[in-house]
Amino acid sequence: MNELENAIKNAQHELNGIDKTPFSDKGFAAFEHAISAYVIQLFDESIRSAKKDKVEIVSPTHVDSAANYLTKKPPSKMGNFIITLGGIFLGAAISNIASMALINGDYSFTGLLITILFAMIGSFMLGLYFFKE
Repeated sequence: MNELENAIKNAQHELNGIDKTPFSDKGFAAFEHAISAYVIQLFDESIRSAKKDKVEIVSPTHVDSAANYLTKKPPSKMGNFIITLGGIFLGAAISNIASMALINGDYSFTGLLITILFAMIGSFMLGLYFFKE
């Protein structure tokens, strides 16, 4: 933990030279605490990233990967809505296709068209969301 403590001290030393006027004293103390917590999380996640690659030494790539992981934004409400609706449409299409395959019967053109349309809309919505990510 010696290197970790040095990294935290270096971050705090760098903060001594910045203008603190936008912060109250308690606000700046909370900011410093958040930076220390982030440094610890970055340290731990960098090690986890290296272990995933089955190497003993943490490289700059592992640190970048850890930083990207820690700062990744959660999906927006609209993103959650799109992926949920896309999943519903695609699930309905798959359900219709499975029932058509298992039940031998006469299928209407409208039923086939709706199934194809649901599959296309669901696939498009899921693809749009995952392409954006």
